[in-house]
Amino acid sequence: VEGRGGYCFEQNGLLLEVLRQLGFEVRPCSARVRVQRPREYTPARTHLFVEARLEGHPWLVDVGVGGLSPTCALRLDLAGEQATPHEPRRFVFEDGRWFHQARLGEAWVDVCEFTLEEMPLIDRVVGNWYTSTHPDSHFRHRLVVDAPPRFLIRRKD
Repeated sequence: VEGRGGYCFEQNGLLLEVLRQLGFEVRPCSARVRVQRPREYTPARTHLFVEARLEGHPWLVDVGVGGLSPTCALRLDLAGEQATPHEPRRFVFEDGRWFHQARLGEAWVDVCEFTLEEMPLIDRVVGNWYTSTHPDSHFRHRLVVDAPPRFLIRRKD
């Protein structure tokens, strides 16, 4: 958008529509980003990810959570560790909330928390407005750039 890559509302919003056009059953879901935040802290619910159903099973698809965006779809279940092209992932369910976690070294770290509540368009509009305009939004105070290695495009000279 306007010469920049965008963030979850733009990237996952586009992915949601592409998957829908390809015939997948998809839902926009809200989440709280927990990266580098203790469980006692409650961040705003200003993250959008996509729940996609494949053969009746729910999958998390998220291309908009920065450097910890999973590089493949993750099956939304509690069966344990899931291999990815990069670090392993898992889901845990505690106190009525799901936690998407990545294993970094020997530690499991929270990426985001969610309840699988659908995020209707009006909530996406409000979340996007807050994220892009509120003085306390970290997107207003620092440059955020991420490109997982498999997505880098190199120009041949």
